[in-house]
Amino acid sequence: DCHRENIKVLNGRISGILDFERSIAGHHEFDFKSILMPSKKNKLLQEEVLRGYESIKPLSKEFKERVKLYIIINCLGFLEAAHIHWEDDQDTIKKYLKIIDSQLD
Repeated sequence: DCHRENIKVLNGRISGILDFERSIAGHHEFDFKSILMPSKKNKLLQEEVLRGYESIKPLSKEFKERVKLYIIINCLGFLEAAHIHWEDDQDTIKKYLKIIDSQLD
């Protein structure tokens, strides 16, 4: 689950990406669902993480489509949380529905 809180930096360079909360066997693209969310503002961080990843392993032909799928699944989880825990917070619901819509292009 690659996002800022899980990225460790030493001397101005990424020294590790750590998180085992939802460790699963599957597509590598699952790891990019958070950092590549359209709502993320730090495009430079996104580019650097992708460049580092590609320096080790090429992206699959299905990379973009799979990331879109995992972003949608991630947003559905947030929508569930908005309903169950956040009293149907309309701003949160609108935000994640907009992101889902953007991934269906």
